[in-house]
Amino acid sequence: MPCDSVARKSALIPMVSHALPRIQWALVGAKRLECGSLLPLCC
Repeated sequence: MPCDSVARKSALIPMVSHALPRIQWALVGAKRLECGSLLPLCC
C-alpha cells in the first residue's frame, strides 16, 4: 500500500469526524423545523 493513500485516509478521518456532527445537527434542526411548522403535535 503506498504511503500517500494512507496519509490521505488519515487526513480524511478528522475531516469526516468534524463534518458528521454538523450534518447530524442540520438533520435534527430540519426535523424540528418540519415538526414545528407542519405537525405541531408530533413533538
